[in-house]
Amino acid sequence: MRQPNDDCFAQLNNKAVHLLSIREHGKLELARKLTQKLPECSQCLDDVLAALEARGYLSEQRYVEAFVRKEQALGHGLLRIKAALRDKEADADVVSDVLAMDDTDWRALAQQVRIKKFGATLATDKTEQAAQIRFLSYRGFDSDTIRYVVKNND
Repeated sequence: MRQPNDDCFAQLNNKAVHLLSIREHGKLELARKLTQKLPECSQCLDDVLAALEARGYLSEQRYVEAFVRKEQALGHGLLRIKAALRDKEADADVVSDVLAMDDTDWRALAQQVRIKKFGATLATDKTEQAAQIRFLSYRGFDSDTIRYVVKNND
């Protein structure tokens, strides 16, 4: 005879595998989603997450790497990416390891973003320059990178 916990484990596992087949998830993000979808099965949640990690289906490292790649492709800077990962409660050690191994040229990315929004010519007046600075700041680039990009066209 099947135990209720066996059914809960299977339901949580199936839902988790489905969610992970769509995209990578962080451990806390997946736990939150599973708890919302199947609150009656929350007693098995830790066991399911441990089993998914053991099988290699759930990886905080892969999640952070995929998230960073996606955000870079959207033209977001390092500060915005770090803040988003902090909001998503990603493991801070994994985040710092992934970002330390990342070889992104943030100046080149900021330059691409600036050119896409404002064109290839540099700002000629202070108002236009301020608009570019605000935009790049909102995108999450640090002040040194922004200053360089707004004043240099290389």
